[in-house]
Amino acid sequence: MLRTLTYLSHLDAQKRDIDPSGLDVLDVGAGNGAFVRALSSQSARAVGIEIDEDAVARAKEGSSGDIRLGSAQNLPFETAKFDLLTYIFSFHHIPEEAHNSALAEAVRVLRPDGRVFVAEPTVEGDMSKIVAVIDDETAVRTAALEALSTLPQKLCLRCTILPDYVLTRYYQSFDALLANLVAVDAARSEKVILPENRDNMWREFKQRGRLTNRGFAIDQPVRCMMLNSMHI
Repeated sequence: MLRTLTYLSHLDAQKRDIDPSGLDVLDVGAGNGAFVRALSSQSARAVGIEIDEDAVARAKEGSSGDIRLGSAQNLPFETAKFDLLTYIFSFHHIPEEAHNSALAEAVRVLRPDGRVFVAEPTVEGDMSKIVAVIDDETAVRTAALEALSTLPQKLCLRCTILPDYVLTRYYQSFDALLANLVAVDAARSEKVILPENRDNMWREFKQRGRLTNRGFAIDQPVRCMMLNSMHI
């Protein structure tokens, strides 16, 4: 089934519907700043917000652009500041009870003609199966997609479902994959060192990783959508 989908980076998927060049963009849940860097490379005025203090510190050490500490539910920006907000694999990390307040904050900081691009990993796919050994996100991902299907209209947002795509990530080794998973979520560190978990993840990695000249390729299907005001 994956082969029928388009293989894209997050940036190329977002650019199918909106060119970020010259826009004021906020990446919510920016992590180490990778997508902020990608947006900046397209001449966007990009800033990221991230709730994890360690991730913000790493981003600053690595000169990853303007990454600030804060939460999606309480964005530290004035009203109507941004043309575009992005949630790249981050909306499902917002607590379920805070989904509504997070989207309300998005509406507050958006300009009247602004838009919100959301990309969420599905529960299917090779990467999901590997990660599920130590961190099964089926429930939180499902809840996030359900919230995104119902909450926008309550906030006068129109939700346009965009074509799914497949994100491929490359890892030089199994250990490199584990290091990345822990960097995304430090709570996984105690789980990856357990022999049983490591063995099960290794089996999934061997089964699902494709060896290429760029390293081991692992696919993740992505669901995406664009939100904008109903009044436009």
